[in-house]
Amino acid sequence: MNNNTNDQRGTDSFANRLRSAIVASGDMAVEAIASKSGVPANDIRDYVAGSKIPTLSGCRSLADALEVPSIYLTRPLCEVYLSSNRKRYQPDKQRSRRILIDIQVAFENYYNIEDVLEVQPSDFAKEHQVSRLPSNADEVECVAGDMRSILRISQEELQPPVHVALDASVRLIPFSDAITAPGHLDGCVVKSDRGDKAIAFNTCAPVDRQ
Repeated sequence: MNNNTNDQRGTDSFANRLRSAIVASGDMAVEAIASKSGVPANDIRDYVAGSKIPTLSGCRSLADALEVPSIYLTRPLCEVYLSSNRKRYQPDKQRSRRILIDIQVAFENYYNIEDVLEVQPSDFAKEHQVSRLPSNADEVECVAGDMRSILRISQEELQPPVHVALDASVRLIPFSDAITAPGHLDGCVVKSDRGDKAIAFNTCAPVDRQ
């Protein structure tokens, strides 16, 4: 992984989340959003400007029209940003925002479940982090061997055992990004504004790549 930090944080507000959802939709025109959602275009402009907040049913209608999870528009969420990725990540703006929205909602779901069950994942990343990134294939194999030993995974086991074992210790967030697309993202470390970390991985990638 390269430490290419792409800070995507910002002040959380309905207007910001709505603008992000519009970007994720491919910058859908206000009139088109109004037509799909049934929300008046002038109201949508006020929501984007931050001068008005919609009702809960209005939020849900806008979420459906923009094809984002309802939770993204109906409640404040933690902010997330890509901390690092395996290679230079240069997707188009729409795909990048769509992936970040999916990760942000997944993070919030983790928090909700952990709060209800009163559990927190063990501090896996800090306990087992390597002092430096491996620089050649032999060092990569050595790190992988250490991780298999820690997680009690045999070399032959890839999926689902590796995902199940990891998920007991660290948050794993699946997302979908077509591997045929230029600049697709295989996976990355993500952070929330609460300081928590997770590993996001692309379910479109081959199993061994995941």
